[in-house]
Amino acid sequence: MPFGPDSDAQIRVEFQGKEYLLIGDLESGGAIATRAQYENFTMSYAHLHSNGDICRFDKTIGHRDDLKVLSSAIDADFSEVAPAAKRLLP
Repeated sequence: MPFGPDSDAQIRVEFQGKEYLLIGDLESGGAIATRAQYENFTMSYAHLHSNGDICRFDKTIGHRDDLKVLSSAIDADFSEVAPAAKRLLP
């Protein structure tokens, strides 16, 4: 699964009182990262495994049930999409 701004599956979650992005999905798992980590392609905070464990440096620090889903996708500003698309059309 790609990691970074072109990745498809991004879920805003709260874990241990802080907001993160889950790059993947709740069932299969994926990286749990801050927005800065995500945008800069740096190491994620933790990882959600398909068995539900949340691990950081090979230590279990939580479980899937500890994640609070804030939204199913990153809020995006599409205001520039339409003008850009018009420039591409004949």
